[in-house]
Amino acid sequence: MSKDMTDAELVEKVAREVLELLEMNGKYCFQSNAVPSGMKIWNPLTDANDTQMIKNRLREMGWTIDLYIEPNGETEVTLFHNATRTEICEMADTEARAICEAAIKAVEGK
Repeated sequence: MSKDMTDAELVEKVAREVLELLEMNGKYCFQSNAVPSGMKIWNPLTDANDTQMIKNRLREMGWTIDLYIEPNGETEVTLFHNATRTEICEMADTEARAICEAAIKAVEGK
């Protein structure tokens, strides 16, 4: 269950199962001209651009994403898939973690 995962475990699972990124020396990377090596280390918990990659992938898969910040500061992410009439709802301390947890459920079909 994604709620019990450490940040590193969550990032690894999303990288492998949602985005199918390359693993290099224990880090997940993607090709980018923005860095001298041409390979950027991916971490959606610390880089909003990487979080956006997950949102884009979910949209490609047919999911609509709704974000709501609760009064207590937690973020609620609701995914809705129109074709299958499926709804996934996740809450976490940060938007990035909530999106990662919801993405895992989306690809696992839960």
